[in-house]
Amino acid sequence: TLFCFALGLMSGAFANGRLARHLPARRLAALGLSALTLGAVGAFALGLSGAADLMRLMPLLSAMAFGAGVMFPVNMQGSLQPMADMAGLASGIFGAAQMLGGSAASAIAATLMSHSGSPLLAMTGTMALSALAALAAFAMLVRPALSRDAGRPVEKTGNP
Repeated sequence: TLFCFALGLMSGAFANGRLARHLPARRLAALGLSALTLGAVGAFALGLSGAADLMRLMPLLSAMAFGAGVMFPVNMQGSLQPMADMAGLASGIFGAAQMLGGSAASAIAATLMSHSGSPLLAMTGTMALSALAALAAFAMLVRPALSRDAGRPVEKTGNP
């Protein structure tokens, strides 16, 4: 299982490197987020149906890992680019946001576990809720900001 997840991450990162030459970052982010969300919601639905087993979950978890592999480089680049002159600070804030998200996911998983009694539903439910929240944030915050900034000239920072 760990091998499939690692393979999904590596495949996504490799695809990101290839696709970044042809697609804008917002498309890569949307592609990765879509794969991650479909995998997470699919895994949760499978868990709810009672038909979840390792062979059925692995393709969905691999799709999630692939999506994450596509998204991680785009997200890091997108968070650092506007603050190139303060990249260390931006990277620290990005890392802190990831830790905060992980803490929130732990609380969600604990709540779901106490209500459902099922570790599978707690895990897949947390992943599905997190993915759907990320998709909503992307749709409401990131896409409009990218559309606004699309017509602006790029400012150069740093020394020539």
